[in-house]
Amino acid sequence: MAPPARGGSEFDFDCDGTATPDPAQLFGGTGTLECTVLDCVPLEPPEGYGADAECGSTSEYYRCEQSRGERCAPRAAEAPEPLRCR
Repeated sequence: MAPPARGGSEFDFDCDGTATPDPAQLFGGTGTLECTVLDCVPLEPPEGYGADAECGSTSEYYRCEQSRGERCAPRAAEAPEPLRCR
């Protein structure tokens, strides 16, 4: 399988046949959607793409938020940029 062209949303840098999402953009570095009560207190709560997000996508992006009467949890948010893959 030939890697995608440079400048696209993904590139198979390690030549294993698949593109790997950039861990710096994944929720918690792994895409695991978990929030603690303390995650909703800081001015910059944890956010990122979920593990099922596709390369180049702007969906499946989440931020730890707490709604009135609800507990702190990952909620859909607007992605600042598409998910890069390497």
